[in-house]
Amino acid sequence: MNKKEVGQIGERVAEKYLKDKKYKLLVRNWRCKAGEIDLIFKNNKILVFVEVKALIKFDNNFNPEAHFNYFKQNKMRQLAKLYIKYKDLSNISYQIDLVAVEISEQGKVLDIRHYPSCIEE
Repeated sequence: MNKKEVGQIGERVAEKYLKDKKYKLLVRNWRCKAGEIDLIFKNNKILVFVEVKALIKFDNNFNPEAHFNYFKQNKMRQLAKLYIKYKDLSNISYQIDLVAVEISEQGKVLDIRHYPSCIEE
């Protein structure tokens, strides 16, 4: 399984997980020159920008959350603000969530962890 396939599995799993929690999907893989947002949902009246980190689990020290570093967090802030500006949604509240997905070498989902509002403004 290559990196792209792992990412696609992770995004599908995260999407289903959040839909099951009654989040409404707005956009998959929103792109602009500055980068990409994996998933954008609406939960009540709040826009939810979701970064998905999915990795194959090799050992017990495995932690996809570690890949959501300071640089990536700043990039997500920037992209969220660009999306809001692009869609002219300046009066709407938003949050940035992380969904971490552990996948076995065979492609089976081992664990999903959701971190709502994981970045402070």
